[in-house]
Amino acid sequence: MIPIELSEAASASLSILAILIASIFDLKYREVPDGLWALYAIPAVALTALRLSGAGAALWPSILSVALTSALSLGLYYLGAFGGADAKAFICLALSIPLNPSSLPCGGNFFHPFFPLTVISNSYLLSSSSIAYIAIRNIARALRDPGRGIFAGLEGEPAWRKAIALLTGYKMRLGDLASKGAFYYPMEEVTLDGGIRRRLRISPSAREEPGDYFKRLAELLGESEEVWATPGLPLLAFVAIALPMALLMGDILHGAVTSIIRALLR
Repeated sequence: MIPIELSEAASASLSILAILIASIFDLKYREVPDGLWALYAIPAVALTALRLSGAGAALWPSILSVALTSALSLGLYYLGAFGGADAKAFICLALSIPLNPSSLPCGGNFFHPFFPLTVISNSYLLSSSSIAYIAIRNIARALRDPGRGIFAGLEGEPAWRKAIALLTGYKMRLGDLASKGAFYYPMEEVTLDGGIRRRLRISPSAREEPGDYFKRLAELLGESEEVWATPGLPLLAFVAIALPMALLMGDILHGAVTSIIRALLR
């Protein structure tokens, strides 16, 4: 029987390698071949089964972890917050490392026993760093060109929609968006209703295929016209960082909150 420590290390190495490869595909093409997930899942299940054969008490918590991660991943996929590859990545991760590793240097810094859910939390926490970049980009543009309103054509939109747009997207030429459609999602709806009417939409879906939409807008408004768009963040690139961080440090948010509370109570 393979020692638990060796099996956990093998599962961790396999997961890091598979998600790193997937993140490269995600960065370059925003698509990941399905064959990669099969090559990941089969040995992942085998290693987990070997571990569980020597630790029967972990069987039902492991099954629960796979079920919770699968339900959350598929739910976020159908809501448009996950792409298909993101959902498959976390389901495979649950099959590979369903519970917090006992022998890896994560220091026990976890809020719950379900390791894949910690990686999801860490991934979204890391991806939120994009908000700072987007906000700085929009502020720089507003300062660089103060005479041209950043919300030209959208003056009637509510302030809260504009605030969300400033943190999640920026304006780009339709000609550029039409050629890079796979990497951006529309944040404007344009309709012909007694003239051209534009409105912000603040909930783009990761399941959309926006390339054709941007091409239609370019035909309608002209390629030089600018519209609001949000970058389709390659979540798997953040997962590729969040996974080893979780293995080494555990739950980032839990660790930060715990450290703050301890500091305040001193």
